Amino acid sequence: MAPEVFLFRPFDGRKCDVWSLGVIFWCLLANGSLYEKPCPTDPHFAYVAQGKEGLRQLFEGSDITDVPETCLDLLSHMLDLYPASRYTIDQILQHPWFQETSNNIKSKKNH
Repeated sequence: MAPEVFLFRPFDGRKCDVWSLGVIFWCLLANGSLYEKPCPTDPHFAYVAQGKEGLRQLFEGSDITDVPETCLDLLSHMLDLYPASRYTIDQILQHPWFQETSNNIKSKKNH
């Protein structure tokens, strides 16, 4: 759940959905969960709060070092602690990593 929901703050469901997609994206990339609770007392969540560099450290701690920079950038925008600056679905779809991955899938289908 998004931090704003966990803290019982007003929230935008669409922004919370983007957060949840970010968590799922992490789980698929790292083959494991990101944190137990979205709060500063959770050691892994403290890394998430650091943005891209914290996420990079979490990946490295799980022995995953080949995450493309564009992928890490997208993930950090999806897991932005501040809903106002967290990506929207449209921004995710326009992100270079998503565009590149989508184009790779399309080209493989055409072969």
